[in-house]
Amino acid sequence: MLEEIRTAGKDRILHDAQVAGSVTPEWFEHGFWHQRQQWTAVSGGRGAGGRIGEGGKWFLRHYLRGGKAALFSRDRYLFLGTRRVRSFAEFRLLAGMREAGLPVPRPIAAHFRRRGATYSANLITEWIEGARPLSRALRERNDAQETMGRVGAVAARFHRAGICHADLNANNILIGPDGGVWLVDFDRARRRSPGNWPNARLQRLRRSLEKLGLYDQGAFQVLRERHDRTLAGDDGETPSPPGLR
Repeated sequence: MLEEIRTAGKDRILHDAQVAGSVTPEWFEHGFWHQRQQWTAVSGGRGAGGRIGEGGKWFLRHYLRGGKAALFSRDRYLFLGTRRVRSFAEFRLLAGMREAGLPVPRPIAAHFRRRGATYSANLITEWIEGARPLSRALRERNDAQETMGRVGAVAARFHRAGICHADLNANNILIGPDGGVWLVDFDRARRRSPGNWPNARLQRLRRSLEKLGLYDQGAFQVLRERHDRTLAGDDGETPSPPGLR
């Protein structure tokens, strides 16, 4: 990746110059793409977003706040320095995970716009064609245990690399048309030292499945067993590095 940062007034853009060489602030406004008939809204998750570009090859997400914080501001965050801007942090984490061989979408460009002591942010990543959220795949497929086993193995690869996903739920796990597993939405994700936190991530996923009425004890047990074997390096999976630089 050839990382490049651009400044345009109150806007700052971080992008992969090898993929997108002429990014402007307009790229992060859905109206820009709508006028070109290159915008398709995508529902799901806290962030507002849609497919953009020719053939919908990219995904544009506007960062939105959740919980009680949203009562004060729907999409503005306290500016604590460029390195801590959510879109920039997620862009760089995605780039590092891809270099480590983890299944995440390629980051294309990150953006933020300051206004006083706060900022709003956006992120463009590649669109994973044909992939469905785990929540939808479990409703449409008849191989829940097989699917959950693959999810457990892939989750363990991230955990071996020290990646703690802040919101591992059934909508942030994608199942590709070939059965491959992808993780998305790494807002607030961080690198952590070994500990018991991988178990907490799995419990979060379990609560998500229970809330959606998709929890199956047998399938989840398969996920946990496959996860623990892969985490220990006993599952024949291509090992992920013990940490990312």
